[in-house]
Amino acid sequence: MVKTLLKSHYNEENYLPVLAIVGMPGLGKTTLAKSIYNESKIDSHFHEKLWVCVSTPFEVKTILRGILETLKPEKAAIQSKDAICKFIREEVKGKRYLLVLDDVWSEDPEKWKELRSCLLTINDTQGSSIIVTTRSDGVAKVMETLPRCDLRKLSDDECWLIMKDKAIPVGSPPMSKEQETIGRDIAKRCGGVPLVSKVLGDVMRSKTSDEWRSILKSKTWDSPEGEKRIFPILKLSFDDLKPPSLKQCFAYCSMFVKDFDIEKDDLIQLWMAQGWLHPFSDKSLEMEEREHVSKSRNLCSLFSNGEVLGSNLLNFKSLRVLNLYKADIMELPISIGKLKHLSLKNFQGKLQI
Repeated sequence: MVKTLLKSHYNEENYLPVLAIVGMPGLGKTTLAKSIYNESKIDSHFHEKLWVCVSTPFEVKTILRGILETLKPEKAAIQSKDAICKFIREEVKGKRYLLVLDDVWSEDPEKWKELRSCLLTINDTQGSSIIVTTRSDGVAKVMETLPRCDLRKLSDDECWLIMKDKAIPVGSPPMSKEQETIGRDIAKRCGGVPLVSKVLGDVMRSKTSDEWRSILKSKTWDSPEGEKRIFPILKLSFDDLKPPSLKQCFAYCSMFVKDFDIEKDDLIQLWMAQGWLHPFSDKSLEMEEREHVSKSRNLCSLFSNGEVLGSNLLNFKSLRVLNLYKADIMELPISIGKLKHLSLKNFQGKLQI
């Protein structure tokens, strides 16, 4: 796949190579795209690398803004589509770029034509390429120009190798034959999906044979194979969180829209605003929680547009957190002073308590 992208030196106008990675959830589409994205040969070949999480819906202006935010973060709040395209043209002109559109759902060819037409107005970008990850064969057919990559399911043995690697910590005593028998039976239930194998391995980590057997007998397996089985299995890892207070913190994240990046320190501040975090040593509260939160989470503010302002704002009398970052709001109503429980607000991208 890397070789295919590197060879996409087409001088003809109005050509933009697109390579599609297609597969059901959990097969590793995004993981594969990241592996390609981080390849040293890709780094040396492309002048700019751009990554945009698309999801639903396929909004052209939002995608373009995501590209501009990577190139020029200080320009990310620009609203006009024409202005966004103008700045992108200025930044990318004369450069080869690799653009990854991750998790595309829309099969509407008009949406893709609109995005493509904007990208084709950039001069002197021959050799640029696009990678698309999608679950949909229809999306791939609309966008692809290069041979696609269809991800296959893994064998039971491959699932077991992933699971065992996660379940048995380095330096642990060898597993018993009983454990291996149970583990291989669980691996057969994974349906060839590597994400399921990984999650189950994490859940099984440092547990006894009886606890492994309990997983094997779980009602989770009553769900049909495929996409419908994945989410109940992912919930097993949530149910297994320790201490139990972590469940409350992570359940809080379910209120937020998918695929918006939030820094771990911001997430900690949000949890603090809810009064959920309590220090249990001489370490500072934030330092204590950083040990539990190891990476940024994909989140979006619950309140991210002007619709919550005005008279609507008073409907949230117990509101603790208000995030209006990138909400295109020039001023706040006086009524905000009546939100007595508001303990954290984000107006300019900097959290204030």
